[in-house]
Amino acid sequence: MHTDTGGGVLNQRLARQWVRVGQQEPTVMATKRYLITQRADGRWEGKREGFGRASILAFDREEVERRTRELASKNNMEVVVHPERSTPAPHENGPER
Repeated sequence: MHTDTGGGVLNQRLARQWVRVGQQEPTVMATKRYLITQRADGRWEGKREGFGRASILAFDREEVERRTRELASKNNMEVVVHPERSTPAPHENGPER
């Protein structure tokens, strides 16, 4: 009888089999991608996911998308375009005076 309890008996067996034949254990690769989003000030940015600084920044979404896709294709990455923001929430522009 085979039971799988979270960590997985089957996964442990497969890991041992990879070691037996002298191969590395298979790894799951993280998806690398660029995100295109609109900032609170209305500008669009194209930046690599997980990075703080934008690679591409402009007011024209089509320009940002084109240039970001060029970067992504050179690095074999995917691009995710987020929809346009609605009117910014009051707290995004600071307190009202």
